[in-house]
Amino acid sequence: MMGLSNKYRLHLVTYHRPILRDDFDWALLLSPKREDVHNLNGNCTLYHVIQKHDGIWQFERRQTDSVRTGSMLGRVTVGKVSHKAVIRVQEILADPNRIRVHDPNWDLEMWVEEAISDLVHAGVLQTRVSVDVPHLMKYARQQSNEVLKRGLNAGYRLPPTSEYPG
Repeated sequence: MMGLSNKYRLHLVTYHRPILRDDFDWALLLSPKREDVHNLNGNCTLYHVIQKHDGIWQFERRQTDSVRTGSMLGRVTVGKVSHKAVIRVQEILADPNRIRVHDPNWDLEMWVEEAISDLVHAGVLQTRVSVDVPHLMKYARQQSNEVLKRGLNAGYRLPPTSEYPG
């Protein structure tokens, strides 16, 4: 049986949106326990929704590296996912019913909030503390604002990462 330490990590990731200064882009990132900035083989999976030019939201899953992008502010580790549960995580996140096509107030932040809640309720996300999703989002927003305030959003290395304290 695989130990807890060998499981994937699920991170809530924030990106800077300079056009909308008070807002962030949000995504979920599944990464291996041991990340290496020199490994550019796409060892992580990014999950999010994007709004197309026609205004329609679309789910996107893509392989990426652990290395931070120019707009990535940081990430909060929400919990762990076993190797066996990865397929179920992908099914939950890719469910087309998650996207509310006819709700003009729905956005990617709501997608992330609902996705985290669903992963916790499905039992595929193992956490050390109970996840209060509104508190988690507030915590991630505070962390991101601190990165911006201190000018730490530079460089292509592992992004600033903190563990959700609950």
